[in-house]
Amino acid sequence: MTMFFSRAMPLLHPGDAIQRVELIVTDADPQETSAIANHIGGNLKPSAAELRLFINAFHLWCAWHRINRNFTQDSKYKSLLTKIKNSCVLSRIEVDVLERWLWYFIKNYESNEEVDCCKLLMEIYLNDEMQSSHIGQIDEDDRKIICEFVTKSFNSNQRKLFGAEFVDSMNIGNATTGASEGYHSGIKKSHLGPNANDPMHVTAEKLVKLSGSKEVEKSQRAAYDSNATYGKAKDRKGTVQQFSTFCNNKISSESESSTDFFQFRAEENTFFIKHNYDKVDMDAAEELGISVEEYNAILCKDESAAAVTKEVELSEEDTMKIETLREKVLGKGNGTTPDYAQILLESMKYIIPRFERTRVVKLIQLPDGTWILVCSCGLFKQMGYACQHKYKLLRRDPKSSDAKVRWHNGYCEDYGSNDELTSAYMALRSANLPGIPVTDEEAASIKASMQVGSGDKHEDFFRRSLNKLCLRGEKTFWHENADRFQDALQNVAFCVPIQ
Repeated sequence: MTMFFSRAMPLLHPGDAIQRVELIVTDADPQETSAIANHIGGNLKPSAAELRLFINAFHLWCAWHRINRNFTQDSKYKSLLTKIKNSCVLSRIEVDVLERWLWYFIKNYESNEEVDCCKLLMEIYLNDEMQSSHIGQIDEDDRKIICEFVTKSFNSNQRKLFGAEFVDSMNIGNATTGASEGYHSGIKKSHLGPNANDPMHVTAEKLVKLSGSKEVEKSQRAAYDSNATYGKAKDRKGTVQQFSTFCNNKISSESESSTDFFQFRAEENTFFIKHNYDKVDMDAAEELGISVEEYNAILCKDESAAAVTKEVELSEEDTMKIETLREKVLGKGNGTTPDYAQILLESMKYIIPRFERTRVVKLIQLPDGTWILVCSCGLFKQMGYACQHKYKLLRRDPKSSDAKVRWHNGYCEDYGSNDELTSAYMALRSANLPGIPVTDEEAASIKASMQVGSGDKHEDFFRRSLNKLCLRGEKTFWHENADRFQDALQNVAFCVPIQ
């Protein structure tokens, strides 16, 4: 393994390719994990990082292996969790919510302050003796076993698992090895792929051929995307011809959702942007950054876990319990009895701590006179395209300068095949701006949009969650039990409606 990294990798990836790697995701294989860890430099001081192969890369462990493989499907915990779920429909919801709370550490909590706060709250929740205040009751011995996993196998590895540790790297939203595993599965199933009886040199030849055909296919798809035109006018309006389909889908969503935000001008070139939680209270799938289907797919890689997302058949007694729970989390008289999937989502909002966040968007002029928009949310750094907070100020559809060059079809289609274009793309890639460039007219329009000290809401609405922990929701477990957990919540504010 050492020879592979020290000799083979530099030969396979010449130039600055290895230096540009920002994230490496591995599964639970001890040998692979250890080998990668010894060649990662992203979390080291510059003097130490220079001695590592991947000088700028961070090492991320696959969250699915840690949560599903090592917890929900592990023989040590699986029978216990199944027993609890089968004891009562409310206990089933309780366990399902706890499993999903773990994913919030992976995908949603953005800072070490949020992580530390929620680690403490989860510990308190699991050790809470007043089980009658919970959705479902879990025996003390069972809670201790669950708490053991959370403490010893999950929280202790936050540097390798939690999204808050990787906010400074371009991670494209990766939290699992699903993409590479899917690619490897395709190679194994391909009739042109290697098989167990092939000698090493034959295996190498087949992999090279498959890789070549993959690159051709990728270039063809990029060429198609760059020449294709959306049939509907509204689709053409919200998309950029130069972008890949993936980027267009993502950036269009960012632009369209910008209307769900309030803004406030704090200084001459500084704006506060905050979600209109009263209008749109994001559900779990949105907060985790993936669709419901993708989220379910992660949870249901194992056949035995598939039942989690299927509709649960409820007895008359369970239906009555669900109805009581509906009144608890939704309020009396609000809607009909929901199905299991809906009540689970509402239960997540009730139990899992979720934070209000105030984003700071700054209009900055570079020495050469170029204006750029920089946002504190980190989406541009992690994904490489503009966020909804910037579009709130811009009030326009996306355009080609709103995403890094790696999302341009031409980058995939022409890079390496045309020397002149390759040099141009390399120059654009190395520019490494901290935000998206805007024209002088756009900068002037943003400045003219409102006066300093004015906004869509009172300044207090924005400042209460500016670099502070502010729990969302007006009726959650933590609001209702704030007096009991006063010490743990002393540094956390609760949202209070402000007109």
